[in-house]
Amino acid sequence: MEGERSIALLCWYFRSVLIYIIAAFVVSLVGQPVMRALRSFRIKGRSAPDWLLAAIPAYTVIRVIASRFFYHWKPVRRLIPDREEAAEESGEEAEMGRS
Repeated sequence: MEGERSIALLCWYFRSVLIYIIAAFVVSLVGQPVMRALRSFRIKGRSAPDWLLAAIPAYTVIRVIASRFFYHWKPVRRLIPDREEAAEESGEEAEMGRS
């Protein structure tokens, strides 16, 4: 009983560090299959360096999180002009749904 209590007390005391360790473990579990898949792509028989292969998904994740944050945060969303409003201001017709 005393051993369980001391382990629980240590976990409570070091909880902020444990959160980062658990987060790193989860990222590692997700990242290994991604890195394995990216290593299989070859151009002229050569693979890209590991630092570049790691930077691609990291950049993508950061961009997705940042875009979702700014899209859903109303004060910032007000600063981004809407397509219809921008078209009306420039005198052009808004072509919604056409790319």
